[in-house]
Amino acid sequence: MMDSISRTMKFCSMLVLFLAVSFGCASKHSVTQASDSLLFSLHRPKATQVQFASSVDNFALHDTAKNKKGDWLVRVQPVKALSYFYVVDGSVYLPDCRFKETDDFGSENCLYQPQTVTLGQLSRYTDEYKIQTVHKLRR
Repeated sequence: MMDSISRTMKFCSMLVLFLAVSFGCASKHSVTQASDSLLFSLHRPKATQVQFASSVDNFALHDTAKNKKGDWLVRVQPVKALSYFYVVDGSVYLPDCRFKETDDFGSENCLYQPQTVTLGQLSRYTDEYKIQTVHKLRR
């Protein structure tokens, strides 16, 4: 019985360690669309320098500003779409992003595409949601 408890405790300890490493090291990344700019944010509190590069100006490196929470921020003029990546402490860093593209050198870049939804699309999505909800309720 004690051997079984010992194995369970060891397994739980390993699981907690794995989750702590997996989620504790993950960088949070976001893009917020404002009326006059895009705000890119990368959460890397232990970094000493973060730079941002995008296709807006042929991937020139731009310094970012760090806030008290450990988020590195940069504003970019709004465009229809852009490719981008970060340089964190001298190394290229690609955050977990929704869309990616392969560049001319075989590396990947994040791809930002603004979300625009027309009234017709919103109506269609709403109708599809209602149909899915009704089907779930009938089951």
